Amino acid sequence: MKSKGNQGSQTAWVLLAIIFGGGEDGANIESIISAADYVNHAILKYDEFRDGIRYLLQNKIIYRNGTEYRITKSIIDKYLKQKSNSIRNYLEISEKILRECKNKSYKTADNSDAIISNEEYERVVSRYLERHK
Repeated sequence: MKSKGNQGSQTAWVLLAIIFGGGEDGANIESIISAADYVNHAILKYDEFRDGIRYLLQNKIIYRNGTEYRITKSIIDKYLKQKSNSIRNYLEISEKILRECKNKSYKTADNSDAIISNEEYERVVSRYLERHK
């Protein structure tokens, strides 16, 4: 999201990309990149991806299952309660969920092993862009 440096908006963009990319069924990195491009007509920078994934993992909004990131059932339920046909509304829902999570205290863990390297991320982005010329 072209968000004037707003970390919350960038993380909301990552969250929405995971939901659109697969949700409960899981989204791999390329699905997340593709959905983020669909949502915002832009490719996530590696730092946006990494920081967003790290925040979402630490706050138990998503979890990793193999090579996929999945949204927790409670978060999916929050989206299903909302009626929307607009990406902007879904981004607002994502931002609201993130604000609610900020008010809870979670024990943070080092999830560095759950996040791919910059080099691998760039390879996935390059493959995605090559397929969508």
